Amino acid sequence: AGLPVASASTYARSRGLAYDRYAQTDAGGNFRFDYLAVGDVSLAAVDTTTRNVASVMVPLASQGAQVTQDLHFPQPGSVGGTITRADGSPAGDACVALWPLNNALGYVDISDSTRADAAGLYEFASVVPGPLAIHASDCNDTLNGIGTVTVAAGLRSTLDVQFGNALKMPVP
Repeated sequence: AGLPVASASTYARSRGLAYDRYAQTDAGGNFRFDYLAVGDVSLAAVDTTTRNVASVMVPLASQGAQVTQDLHFPQPGSVGGTITRADGSPAGDACVALWPLNNALGYVDISDSTRADAAGLYEFASVVPGPLAIHASDCNDTLNGIGTVTVAAGLRSTLDVQFGNALKMPVP
């Protein structure tokens, strides 16, 4: 159990349907969805302050079924490391972006971005646990690097990224 989260964005998606229902939690952290399809329903909540995500699959066995389901936010982890040029020197002031790799909640944007310091060091202090991609560039997209890491709840992961293993593809 944890503390209720007011004003969290909650979503419900019935398996096989590309339609999401949306509700915001009240002051007590409560939410409600009516008229969902029978079968498996994905429930998710996003804490709009921390961008932490809680999700669960709930079976609805029959029409008119009523289900009570609590959602619990996982303890966030963190990730940081060093951005370097191909020659190994620090890439100070590099642009760094983070994307979740298993975002089953495609309707929830939990990507983030930051800048490396003068020594090439970057840090994302509050990250939803799971596999992530870190992309670094010289901010002009001339030099790019990418890496992947799995962040565990409550722990800090390290991922160093070196320019030279990725290209910025033009968008038509």
